[in-house]
Amino acid sequence: MCFLGPGPTRPPDLVATIAQALSESGLGPFGDARAAGDFVFAQSAPRGSGIAESDDVIVLADARIDARDDLLAELGSSDSPAMPSDPELILAAWRKWGEACPQHLLGDYAFVVFDPSSGQMFCARDHVGARPLFYAEGAGWIACASDPAILLALPGVDDRLDDDVVLTRLLARRYVPVERTWHRGIRNLPWGHAMMAGRAPLRKWRYWKPGPRGRIRLPTPGDYALHLRKLVEAAVEDRLRGSQRIGLHLSGGLDSTAIAAIAVPRLRECKASEPVGFSWHRRDAKAAPEAEPAWSESVKRTLDIDLHAALPEADVLHDLLRRDVTRHPDPRNLLNELPVQLAAQRLGVDVILSGWGGDQGASFEGRGYRTELLAKGRWIRLWRDLDSATVIGKVRQFALVAWALAGETLRQEGDGPPSGFASAALRRRAQFLPQRTVRKSSVRRTMNDLFDLGAIQSRLNTWAASGARHGIEYRYPLLDRRVLEFVYSIPTDLFVRNGQKRWLMRAAMDDLLPDTVKRHAGKFEPVRLEDLSDPLLGAIKRLHADLQESGNLVNRSDYIDMNALNAWLSQQRDYLQGQSQARVALEFLKFPDKPTSTTDRPDET
Repeated sequence: MCFLGPGPTRPPDLVATIAQALSESGLGPFGDARAAGDFVFAQSAPRGSGIAESDDVIVLADARIDARDDLLAELGSSDSPAMPSDPELILAAWRKWGEACPQHLLGDYAFVVFDPSSGQMFCARDHVGARPLFYAEGAGWIACASDPAILLALPGVDDRLDDDVVLTRLLARRYVPVERTWHRGIRNLPWGHAMMAGRAPLRKWRYWKPGPRGRIRLPTPGDYALHLRKLVEAAVEDRLRGSQRIGLHLSGGLDSTAIAAIAVPRLRECKASEPVGFSWHRRDAKAAPEAEPAWSESVKRTLDIDLHAALPEADVLHDLLRRDVTRHPDPRNLLNELPVQLAAQRLGVDVILSGWGGDQGASFEGRGYRTELLAKGRWIRLWRDLDSATVIGKVRQFALVAWALAGETLRQEGDGPPSGFASAALRRRAQFLPQRTVRKSSVRRTMNDLFDLGAIQSRLNTWAASGARHGIEYRYPLLDRRVLEFVYSIPTDLFVRNGQKRWLMRAAMDDLLPDTVKRHAGKFEPVRLEDLSDPLLGAIKRLHADLQESGNLVNRSDYIDMNALNAWLSQQRDYLQGQSQARVALEFLKFPDKPTSTTDRPDET
């Protein structure tokens, strides 16, 4: 966490205030904490954090810089240490390229560079936002932190709730704000963005976004698969550095299996601690081949790896949903993953490799491909791609593609407010924010929109924040910038080939995949949902009992239609369908055993 502002704007005992905030947020212990002129900082000590200094320039970084040899060659400096730390590499890049340095840095990072000669503070996040960075501004000052809870501890930060965000979140459960947060005074620096602040007015810009980097043309489809394989292998190898024990997501799907199959032999070759796998579903060695447990068991046998089924429990989910959602990691993305973090922490795992993000990149299934063929007049190719066995069936499929293209062409951006449990008073005073949508008029458009929708970044932010509280860092080989820039620049028919979706990734990893993984192509996970259902419903029932015990006298109840919420909760249910909006409302409420603040109440105006 850092603060930039002249002496008169600085709160008293700021270093102690920052250190206390780090500790109370579960991000301690902290390392270096001091003032350097107008710049005050305290560094927590999770993996990846560090400081570099040279000629009064200070770099604070939560970073893992990849392709280090290539970067050192590009820097071309003999002054660098023999084994530079990640912050030292960032400092060297800043000295060579200034504010263009993020374009030259591969890896996961959020960093701040303070240059006393200019009085400016430069901030940047990596291209996908794997490391979070938030900021708050006041009269003559700016503060940055990896967690908003730290900023809320600073005097002068506006901690009133943003009614527009609250309303939109209560009504649109998948809403992901890009810059706005729960609190009016705190902003999120978006993924792939950089920012300059200090004596001059604050300036932000986007230095990276999804899209082609020229046109990559190779001789055969197999050459594309081979090149992707090499890029993914390099991405995995870069992410094995600096860990005590590696954990692996093992869903038994294409992406997690490929990552594990590349990582496990390399870890064993270098005599690293034995890796361990985690699944979101129960283990069952006798499961039918089409069920999720059969997929993960086949990977376990192939790799001879320990596999732990980290299943949700009602007590854990009850505690998770009772937390103040405005000051803790988003529970939406932790229902299945928090049990993994707890299990990983017990087993001494400090890094988890995940295949998350592959569906939006290397293993994209080709959404928008048929509408693209139709829009470009490639009707013969489209006809051949249709998979019906009869002419009449193909005619019907062709008509459906045409209808889909017309819908994509004519539809409006975003949707209107859906139903939910927001109170009438909140609906009157707040504005429902626009929703970003995914347009499937072409493969490129779909891929770009999926990336910028924010769902990827929301999960990365949540897992990073929650993982830091359990001593765990997440790494995502399939979100590596080299991998993404390659798949954005190749012919789009490589994602769907001969009627097979996700062809490119399947061809690239074919020799690594057990037959069970090769055969299944769906994303539906009924066993995982079944394993989640009873604990989650149990947690929701306990929260309803908490509400009844309090007589509905809970903080923030003015934001919620409590009558409608209680009516919904009073109905007997043994399935998850329809519970998400009620859960969002429960997450937002503050129960009596938590400290209350007048700033959590809605404005009187």
